Amino acid sequence: MGNYVQAAKAFEKALAIEPRSFPLLLNLGICYFKAGEYTNAVDYLRQAESAEPGNFQACSLLAMAYYADNQFKPASAEFQKLVAAKPGNTTLQYLFGKSYLRGGSYNEFLKCFQHVLQQSPNSVALHMLMGEAYDGLDRTNEAI
Repeated sequence: MGNYVQAAKAFEKALAIEPRSFPLLLNLGICYFKAGEYTNAVDYLRQAESAEPGNFQACSLLAMAYYADNQFKPASAEFQKLVAAKPGNTTLQYLFGKSYLRGGSYNEFLKCFQHVLQQSPNSVALHMLMGEAYDGLDRTNEAI
C-alpha cells in the first residue's frame, strides 16, 4: 500500500523473532530504500547479502542504496560484482561507471571501461561517461 514506515515496523518486529531471516532482512531493506532512508537500507541489505551471499537481488539493491546514499566507493565495489556476474548487462555497466564518476574515481573508471568501449564503440552513453571522466581529469581535448 506504499506505507513503508509501517511495513518497516512490522518487519522489525518479525526480525526480532528471526534475526537472520534473509526474506525479512531483504524486505526491510526494500522498505527503507523506498522510504528514502538509504543508510538504514544499506544496513539491512548488507545483512541480507551476508545471510545469502551472491543473491543478485540483495546485491543489486545494496549497490543502489549505497549509490543513493552517496557512498560511491562501496557502490562501485557492489556494481563491480554485479557486472562480473552479468557482463552483458549494459544498465549495470552504466551504473557501475556512474558510481566511479560520482565518487571522483576517474582513472579507475577509464581503466575498467576501456574494454567496454571496445565492445560497444558506438554507445552514446559510454562516450558521454568517458567524456565526464576525461573532464574530471582536466583532459579537455579528450573529453570533447
